Amino acid sequence: MKRNKLCVLIASVLMSWGAENVSAAVQTTAITYQGQLNDHGALTSNVYPMTFSLWDQISGGTMVAGPLNQSIQVINGLFTADLDFGLAFSGTQYYLQIDVNGTPLSRQPINTVPVAQFAMTPGGPAGPR
Repeated sequence: MKRNKLCVLIASVLMSWGAENVSAAVQTTAITYQGQLNDHGALTSNVYPMTFSLWDQISGGTMVAGPLNQSIQVINGLFTADLDFGLAFSGTQYYLQIDVNGTPLSRQPINTVPVAQFAMTPGGPAGPR
């Protein structure tokens, strides 16, 4: 009987601790970008200095957010970067520019998934309709 009470007490403490940690979590505005990098046509494995920025046009245009500078580990050509441009996404089409070792790559359109951040906050900014 004492063992059952001890198990219930331990379970209760663990559930309380877990609930406390979950309520302390805060949703960020970061997005995750996954890419593939080739070095002269071959998949590479190295750490590269990369700069990420958001633009309002596929070429030319105005920088909307950034630049964010990061050292990114590339393994067999693949990499992942967490990018936090704040509340830059408002339903407007933006393009991500990545510079590797100071060399700009072609801009990539950012799909509308980041705009889902507007659905997280009741009464928050209105996303695209």
